[in-house]
Amino acid sequence: MKKISLFWMLIFNLTFSCINKNPSFGNGMDLYTLMGFATFSVASSLGIENSRYSHTTTLLPNGKVLIVGGSDGSALASSELYDYYTDSFSGTGSLNKARFYHTATLLNNGKLLIVGGQDSTEVFDTAELYDPSTGVFTSITSAMSSPRRNHTSTLLSDGRVLITGGSSVTSIINPTVLSSVDIYDPNTETFSPNSSNLTEIRHKHSATMLASGKVLIVGGEDDSELKLSSAELYDLTSNTFTATTSPLQGDGRSDHTASLLLNGKVLIAGGRLNSGEYLTGAELYDPTTDGFSFLSNQNSLNSDRAYHSATLLQTGKVLITGGSTSATDRTDELYDPSNEQFVASSSPISSYYHTATLLPNSKVFIVGGNESGSATNKTYLYDLNTGSWSQR
Repeated sequence: MKKISLFWMLIFNLTFSCINKNPSFGNGMDLYTLMGFATFSVASSLGIENSRYSHTTTLLPNGKVLIVGGSDGSALASSELYDYYTDSFSGTGSLNKARFYHTATLLNNGKLLIVGGQDSTEVFDTAELYDPSTGVFTSITSAMSSPRRNHTSTLLSDGRVLITGGSSVTSIINPTVLSSVDIYDPNTETFSPNSSNLTEIRHKHSATMLASGKVLIVGGEDDSELKLSSAELYDLTSNTFTATTSPLQGDGRSDHTASLLLNGKVLIAGGRLNSGEYLTGAELYDPTTDGFSFLSNQNSLNSDRAYHSATLLQTGKVLITGGSTSATDRTDELYDPSNEQFVASSSPISSYYHTATLLPNSKVFIVGGNESGSATNKTYLYDLNTGSWSQR
């Protein structure tokens, strides 16, 4: 019971695939089901109304999932709600500014903070608040110290939001990358520049709230597109950023995932190298040593991938889905902290820049993404209780 309670505390405070020929055990269960992985069934459905990628999805206190913005080739202002109780979609209010590459952070007051992002011509220094009780997005009068995309937003233990790094221009080549930091205060609905900045410029990095209340910042890119192996910690008490005792043990990486495990460690998985190749490498950050290490026997992902999703499950395992990859066969992977191994299975998900949201009914909700260069409206549900996937 304590383990499950800790799990849901992490989930709510930190905001934040078809097997036809499996070995059978003759009891209605196959190898993948017994190992905690899934077989797939496909149900007829239209998915979400708007195809989209680089959007956000957030589980709201009322149990609905809010899908916000993104791109279908052009920036989207539309938003949708998914109700897992009724397994149905519905419309809701639209953003005041269409945007993608934004962040979404659930505040302690139940509202959702949408920060930054871009459209086809500019990067935004603006933000909006979504109120679930009214279904309306309201523009925040206060602006950040700089426009930001590919930044991070992390809910702090005091209820404020830490916004780090990012890029301030739409250019992909030699972008203007930031070390600056903003703090959003929900009591005053204002942004203020933080007196302490990142130790170096970075975007496409990760930010993970640790059990100690510190925030772990890992990797990313600088303005020359160099992938970073450095990492740093933000300490709310001292309001400072400090480099970790050791950097990543492997090559620098961007566009990876960082998952806080129930044992307090952080799993860093996949990403991109300086060569542009995708990574299979995975590492663990241990807050007791303030350093990174390879997995046991240098275990790694079975398929290289970036722009994927990683979802912490109630079991303590991590479900890794989709992403860009050089592999010809699509796989999902399940990471088990007890043996530090990844188990792969054939997957129905062929998208990247999608989202994955854990629901209270023990299902994982996959939304949209980019498939072969085009936005998709496909959605999937992974059911931990039955060990099955279904297209929604």
